[in-house]
Amino acid sequence: MLNGPCPIPGRGLTNDIVIDPATKTPVWKSSQKQGMGMGLQFNNETCSGCKACELVCSLQNLKKVNPSKAFLTVYGKFPVPGKYFVDICDQCGQCADACPEGAIQLKGQTWRIDRKICTNCLECVAACPVSVIKVDERKPYKCIDCRQCAEVCPRDALTFS
Repeated sequence: MLNGPCPIPGRGLTNDIVIDPATKTPVWKSSQKQGMGMGLQFNNETCSGCKACELVCSLQNLKKVNPSKAFLTVYGKFPVPGKYFVDICDQCGQCADACPEGAIQLKGQTWRIDRKICTNCLECVAACPVSVIKVDERKPYKCIDCRQCAEVCPRDALTFS
């Protein structure tokens, strides 16, 4: 386990990070909760920062060519540590806890927004610890585990386990 301030904004302390013994890569403890986590893994050793994942996410989910609306965010930390990072939904469920209408429900291992119940209050957006619930046309959207980001990644920096 790592300790100290986390190098990734909005993530708190590095004691929330453990090293996955199988892949030897850092993963967030919250993505290892029983019954949670969609298995999306990120390897910052191979990420080139191309943002193809952001592009395919916005196309697949919103039918828009607008990577800023993607449900994941790629950013670089230069010159130190000199790598790219990706903020991704780890299916922690904090959005569901914050939803006053109960519109965010667990389907399998993925929290999904039920459009029939959602009132677009955006409490889930404020509650997301990694800022990956995005707003489009005043409606919140989040990762639905479509796996397109991993499929399009040319360097296998995003994978599903």
